[in-house]
Amino acid sequence: AAKLADFGGTAGALDFWRFNFSAHPKACPTSGELYFLGYGLVGAPAVHLGVLDAQGRLARRREVPVARPAMQHDHALTDSHVVLLEQPLVFDFDKTLGGGKPFNFDAHGPVRIGLVPRALSDDEEVVWVELERAFFSYHVLNAFNADDGTVVLFLFCMDETRALGMSDTVGAPAGSGQAEVGRLHRLVVDPAARRVVEGPTPWCDEVSDFPCVAPATVGQPSAFGYSVG
Repeated sequence: AAKLADFGGTAGALDFWRFNFSAHPKACPTSGELYFLGYGLVGAPAVHLGVLDAQGRLARRREVPVARPAMQHDHALTDSHVVLLEQPLVFDFDKTLGGGKPFNFDAHGPVRIGLVPRALSDDEEVVWVELERAFFSYHVLNAFNADDGTVVLFLFCMDETRALGMSDTVGAPAGSGQAEVGRLHRLVVDPAARRVVEGPTPWCDEVSDFPCVAPATVGQPSAFGYSVG
């Protein structure tokens, strides 16, 4: 018989996880917590963050309003923050109802990086930093807090995505304009100044994606990363 996971009794019939579930949840190697997200495409756009404690119980959750109903495929984790990627692959409800493709990739749309304190408390501010250049990243390699207070993010960026045939492109993509071709990039965010101080800078010329680091280095500086080319 089918059984609804109740996360150790912390989520029941009247208090369950109503949203889709992360493709790539992140496990903290020090606390044993598992951070994940879901998002809705209809209604007020928001990302829903949750965390399971080391015993598998639903410990905290938070709703984070966003500017657009954008696809949220991956996120990153540091010692202090969950790093969100609000990118210009946006759901178009009216076009979908008319039989068109459900998403638009806006080649002129900004990318927004959100830094959410890991306590997931509504009382703590979410810092948003905007990049003018449009790109898309399905997958994050790793992120960590640097000694100077910045957040360093390694991710695989492409100039355009067609979302496996589910998206139309609006505008002319920057760079090579190659869709679905990811390369490793480095991005440095200054939360205090609310700006990107470096990147996204190409870090490797090889085309690859689907990255990971050793589980013990998630959210920490890592000497090695692995991807599929």
